[in-house]
Formats: sequence, C-alpha cells, structure tokens
Amino acid sequence: MTLDVNISDGSGSGRHKARVTHNGELIVRDAAKFSTAIRTILDGTGTAFNITPPKAGSNYIVTGLLVNADKSVTATAVVEIYESSSATSTIQDKGVITIDVTKNTTIPLFPLRLIVSEGAFLNAETDDATVNITTLGYFTQVDHLGEEN
Repeated sequence: MTLDVNISDGSGSGRHKARVTHNGELIVRDAAKFSTAIRTILDGTGTAFNITPPKAGSNYIVTGLLVNADKSVTATAVVEIYESSSATSTIQDKGVITIDVTKNTTIPLFPLRLIVSEGAFLNAETDDATVNITTLGYFTQVDHLGEEN
C-alpha cells in the first residue's frame, strides 16, 4: 500500500519539506552544501595518511569509498580508516572501517553513512603499499548535543 504524504515545517512557505533520497533516506533538513570527493594515496606502511581534517562545529559524513590496491601490493593489503587527534597520528581514537583488498582489485562501498566525530581527523593506513582511497562525503553542522542539524 502506498500513502501520499506531505511533511513540512508548517510555516506555509514550502521551503522546508522532507524528502526521500535515491538511497531511501528520509531527509528533514537542507541537503549538504559541501560534498567532497577526496583521493588519498597510501604509498607507505606504518604511516598515517590524512583523508580530511576536521571542520569546526561539523561532522564529516562518509557516503562512499572506493578502495584500490594496485599491482605493487604483494597479495592482500589491510586498510584501516580511523579517527585520530592529529593528521599524522597512527593512534586510532576510534576505528571507522577496516578493509582487506587484494592486488589489482577495486572495492566500491556505497551507500555508506559513517559519521566522523566533531574535531576528529579522518586518517588511513595500510600494511602494504600502494593503496588508493577515494572518499565521498560531506560536512554537516552539529548542535551542542553532538547531533546533526
């Protein structure tokens, strides 16, 4: 059964209407204005590679990942994406995702909704160079309770 429903803020302006994305998410606020596609090359082992620095008062929302292990990977590379307190730190404050990717393979991970904490750097490291990561996402403002507005 299908219901025809209209959800709005009641102001009568029609400016703030809820909608459903192509991924089936109910959006009840303005869509993000700062979408990004960031390519990060992990060309060393035991090294932190910064994907994106924090933005004051915002969370970074990861909506997709493309992870590629090139032909120089020996067999399988373990890629760890994590939150950290600095762009160069290999200390993981909070793990976001760990992926095993084999030589000459690309793994697409869509759709995602991984929320990076306010004030955290999003970093990655691998145990076998060379791995390429393309991160899709956007920044969204947070309120004082740490929730999205």
